[in-house]
Amino acid sequence: MNASRRLSQWIAILAGLALAFGGQPLMTAATPVTAGPPLVPAGEVPYVPPPPGCVATTQFFHHDGTELITDDSTITSTLTVGGISPYIWNLTAYTAISHTYSSDLRVFLIGPNEFGTRNTLTTNNGGSNDDVFAFTIWTDLALLGVTEMSFPVGYSPVFLIPEGAVGKHFHHDPNGDWSLVVQDAAAQDTGSLNGWALDIATLPFQPIGDSQFPSKAVNQPITNTDIITSSIVVSGAGTRLDNITANLVIPHTRSGELTITLWAPTGLTTTLTSGNGFTLTNLYNGVTFTDDPVGPFMGPVTDAAYADGVSLGQVQPEGAMRHFAGINPNGPWRLVIKDSGGTGTGTFVSWQLGVYTSHCEALYLPTVSR
Repeated sequence: MNASRRLSQWIAILAGLALAFGGQPLMTAATPVTAGPPLVPAGEVPYVPPPPGCVATTQFFHHDGTELITDDSTITSTLTVGGISPYIWNLTAYTAISHTYSSDLRVFLIGPNEFGTRNTLTTNNGGSNDDVFAFTIWTDLALLGVTEMSFPVGYSPVFLIPEGAVGKHFHHDPNGDWSLVVQDAAAQDTGSLNGWALDIATLPFQPIGDSQFPSKAVNQPITNTDIITSSIVVSGAGTRLDNITANLVIPHTRSGELTITLWAPTGLTTTLTSGNGFTLTNLYNGVTFTDDPVGPFMGPVTDAAYADGVSLGQVQPEGAMRHFAGINPNGPWRLVIKDSGGTGTGTFVSWQLGVYTSHCEALYLPTVSR
């Protein structure tokens, strides 16, 4: 089934579920939201083409029915995935959630055997609006992240980058029981989970990987309201990007004053952090932004366990690193740092990219016996 047809069918089905259980019809923005060039034509589910020589298979799994979301409660819904290839290449999650105060919600996706622990879709976003997530397609390829959106009354976005990138599930085995955990974190308002689904593209083998780690020393002071741009040129890499990481050394006396974005050679951007960290010092002094972090904290920068003077280590960005998946990574990448003003100062010491490309040609060649 092609992407646009699948999208239209599931919008109709899940919108109907939301209406049937007391939700509101899907709403659209009064004016379009623009944030750079879209990766796919309007109306299609975003999709990352597989690496050269790879044969990907996409299958759709859905959970129907309704579960009530009561005050200060947690529900867990399970979806069994089976019979597909063992290597996740791309994942898209669909949720239909009715609720009369959307920022009460905390929603998490957990893979089989809790690999990588829980994946944060949203925590306390959407303000006081009804049914912001009446039908949401969570994909790292959306234009904006849920934490970056403004939610005017009557606006229910369809495509959103989750608070913690679904790229966290990239390269894991999808077969087994997946869980969607929905928490109501406040009193008075209630809702219901009316359905959810996973669209999973898999490969039968792990691709053959290539990587490089270009870096740059900058050593530039950061003062109030500064905007600093630094470029790293990637060359000689493969032509299809799988994944990218960014390691930053940016000591700063008020980490919450910083907004940091990464720009690809194509002009595509993702937000690494924007106003996170309050008045704490040096949270980004040796931080690595990656969709699938390891270490003491394995979630998004927006919900990190901040400690004054302690770098976050590995952390998920506010956007998604696999937002760039599928592009040609060769060319100049830019890191842009903005200081919002205040009493904090710092230094942009250095940064490094981890650029990962891959292919499958050798894996799929026939074996010849002599």
